[in-house]
Amino acid sequence: MRQIKKFNIDLKKIGMDKWLLIALAGVLIVMSSIPTSKKEVNTDKTGKNIKETQIQQKMDSREYVDYMEKRLKSMIENIDGIGKAEVMITLKTTGEDVILMEKPYSKSQVTENDDTGGSRTTNELSEEQRVIYITESDGTTVPYVLKEKEPEIEGIAIAAKGGGNKAKAVQIISMTEALFSVSAHKISVVEMNE
Repeated sequence: MRQIKKFNIDLKKIGMDKWLLIALAGVLIVMSSIPTSKKEVNTDKTGKNIKETQIQQKMDSREYVDYMEKRLKSMIENIDGIGKAEVMITLKTTGEDVILMEKPYSKSQVTENDDTGGSRTTNELSEEQRVIYITESDGTTVPYVLKEKEPEIEGIAIAAKGGGNKAKAVQIISMTEALFSVSAHKISVVEMNE
């Protein structure tokens, strides 16, 4: 009982003005955790909108494959003992954006009784899907993207001068596995025709 009285006395010593400050700080913490509907625009050193730059840089599947083939070809041609090379990459899937969806549903159950003592129960479930949109700083409305998936590579074929040498082929396969996370049985290295 003494501890409770002591606690009440200590609370009274704090004073009303300090209680108001504590309550105000609590309100500010709660308000800062509420998300806003406007999206912040990040800019790079040149003042360009980073999001716009990323959208402009986003490649379609064919551009992605061409870009990766050129980079891999360059890496292969830099291996000691390998000359000219050609590379072909095939895709298993194209890239995709995963969009945030709202999936509200309602469920109801109705039981009907008749005069003869019989009953009938009806269950009803209704669902719908709606895309969640955000408003950009320029006023445009776009779907909210949770994540962007890169295209998945199915296989890689490489024809290279010196690729017929088993040791060099192993080097090329090892490097390609490390770069693309593709298993060795999906990478083919052959000697290039002259």
